[in-house]
Amino acid sequence: MHKRPLSLGCIETLTTQSAPLLSILEGMCGVGLKIRILAHGTETAGNICLQALDKHPKNLELLEPINGNKADIIKKSDVLIFTREPSMADFRMIAAQNKIIITPSGGIITDYDAQGEKGEGFTYTKGDRWGLFRAIIRAEETRRFSYDWRGIQKRMKQFSVNHKLITQ
Repeated sequence: MHKRPLSLGCIETLTTQSAPLLSILEGMCGVGLKIRILAHGTETAGNICLQALDKHPKNLELLEPINGNKADIIKKSDVLIFTREPSMADFRMIAAQNKIIITPSGGIITDYDAQGEKGEGFTYTKGDRWGLFRAIIRAEETRRFSYDWRGIQKRMKQFSVNHKLITQ
């Protein structure tokens, strides 16, 4: 069982498609989640992130999109959040680090099913901020059960190997 809060990362360019994440950013910080974001995107997204940072400096970290910061966010995060399908390059880096992703449904991964012990991550309906929030809560709850958490990591890695995204 983990005592520290779930650590989340976001490495995608923040745009209007990122609205679900940006609209719950302060709420996530407010409940104690740690979030690292690659500060790259639109001016509006940047302003939202800066406002959240002013209110929650202990829970939110914005990193410049310079060499090494994307890898650093992946390394230090338990879960990576996407508001659209991750690029294959990002997917490879995440899988190689044995991390779990939250992404809109309908993409290349399947949603975690605790009953059937299936799924490589957590999904939500694209554009649904509360669906994204539920996926984050599901990830936080699942992490409390190390057998289930390791199972998702194992399936994510195997999925990546099977689809030749990474080598074993």
